[in-house]
Amino acid sequence: MRKFGRWVAFLWASLVILIGVFLFIGRQQQPPARLVILHLTGCHLPCWIGIVPGRTSLSSALYAINSTYKGYTITQNPATSGSLVINIGTTDSSLLSIILSIDDVIPTQTVKQILLVNTSTLGQVTFGDIVSLLGVPNQLEPSPPQSNINPSIIYPDNEVRVGFGVTPGFSSICGKIFMDEEISGIGIGNLPPLRQTFSPNQLWRGFGVCYY
Repeated sequence: MRKFGRWVAFLWASLVILIGVFLFIGRQQQPPARLVILHLTGCHLPCWIGIVPGRTSLSSALYAINSTYKGYTITQNPATSGSLVINIGTTDSSLLSIILSIDDVIPTQTVKQILLVNTSTLGQVTFGDIVSLLGVPNQLEPSPPQSNINPSIIYPDNEVRVGFGVTPGFSSICGKIFMDEEISGIGIGNLPPLRQTFSPNQLWRGFGVCYY
């Protein structure tokens, strides 16, 4: 009987150790490349790779981008009124577009907002990917009635707005959102309450829930 008890204890201890090993390995696994390229967990949002909207100058922001994406091909589109677009990629593919919202393209100008647009050949980022990094959102900004504008997910404490693609899988009539929805962009910092006069933000009530 004692031998049987020792055998059971040994098996139980072995099982506990195996579970611990599997959990440790799971935690050590790197997120997929399509998320790594976004660098969303390097500092506490709305800080992004050391850039804090409303505080960081354009020259400091460009330095942070060039340092973070060293080894990638970095190009800038001709500056337009109110924004500067930086493209990150390789010699044969595009990975990410970074849009800095500014009043004027001068080094001392302060970056007001950051928009990350996924152009990656590494795979499309989904809402589930964002939830895995930032957790469950706080709010949903529904579409205006009878419009083609898609809902947005809001993380107000992080000043983050997640937008969805032009042809999402969820019902634009009901406003249901699911984990596999592909996102179109991530806005960071100083986010104004868009479309509030049409569709006030609602508290997040869960996946697959009708918000209208």
